[in-house]
Amino acid sequence: MPASYRTLLLASLGAYAIGAAVVLQLYAPGPWPLDMVNHAVGRDFVNVWVAGRLVLEGQTAVLFDAEAYQAALARLVHQALAPHIWS
Repeated sequence: MPASYRTLLLASLGAYAIGAAVVLQLYAPGPWPLDMVNHAVGRDFVNVWVAGRLVLEGQTAVLFDAEAYQAALARLVHQALAPHIWS
């Protein structure tokens, strides 16, 4: 293996180790599927996923009622989920 490939491999493994440590630090302390600040892992995706579930359940109106939407988030994702607003 050429020295440049070995250097690239070692740099990649080091970056992977650092990235894994950062991910563990951010997500491991929280109750799954929440991170340590009670936001859902994949927080940008939560509104899209919950909206799809509500539409499939025939509850589209819940998207436009803030209190009902928060209740749906608690039911479908987690009770401790930080508030999200359907935009």
